[in-house]
Amino acid sequence: MLMVIKRSCLIMWVDCTPRVAYKLPVPRHSQLTTTSSLTTSLSCFILSMTEHKYKFDVKMTCSGCSGAVSRVLNKAKDTGDVSDYSVLLDTQEVLVTSRLPYDDILAKIQKTGKEVRSGTTVA
Repeated sequence: MLMVIKRSCLIMWVDCTPRVAYKLPVPRHSQLTTTSSLTTSLSCFILSMTEHKYKFDVKMTCSGCSGAVSRVLNKAKDTGDVSDYSVLLDTQEVLVTSRLPYDDILAKIQKTGKEVRSGTTVA
């Protein structure tokens, strides 16, 4: 995979196909005072590209409850916000792998109206 920054977007080449990965707030060259400011911007951006694994304890009492959580996460997966997820009704656990921050994933699950009793970052 090759990544190129072009016009404030990060372009990723995956399987010979260019894809815009993220909007990137890259300052114009005239606005750069030092190369370290660009390096700092890029390092912060690269950190946000790393995937995290989250584990949530969600109150789910039936297949309708787990289905609601699955639908929200499946929609997030379709848009690329979530790369993988598991909704386990038996243990009332939701496992999510994503590049999004913890709070964004928590908000997506809470949008279903289900009680999130706890959550942690696994990796």
